[in-house]
Amino acid sequence: MWPLSSTHSYLTGSRQRDRGAYDSLIGLLDRSPEPDYWDDLFLPRCKLLTTAEIEAVAAWVRCLQAVDPDAYHFKPFERVQATLTLLSEKQFDD
Repeated sequence: MWPLSSTHSYLTGSRQRDRGAYDSLIGLLDRSPEPDYWDDLFLPRCKLLTTAEIEAVAAWVRCLQAVDPDAYHFKPFERVQATLTLLSEKQFDD
């Protein structure tokens, strides 16, 4: 889903990190709390994620927020976590 080497370098404090990868992932998950508004690009793909994958991404986002809280406004982090909660609870139409 995202380059693990980039994520690792970001979390370990390496100065060589690709913020584009984080921006893409956060942007992809920064959704409306209403799954009916999710687009045709996101909805079919998000249904492929396993519970373990959703939990891993949620943990990564929490870590990103803790490591670099000013990277994004608070609302995107909040919406991303809400999206991941909806995904984990399978609260969207099939």
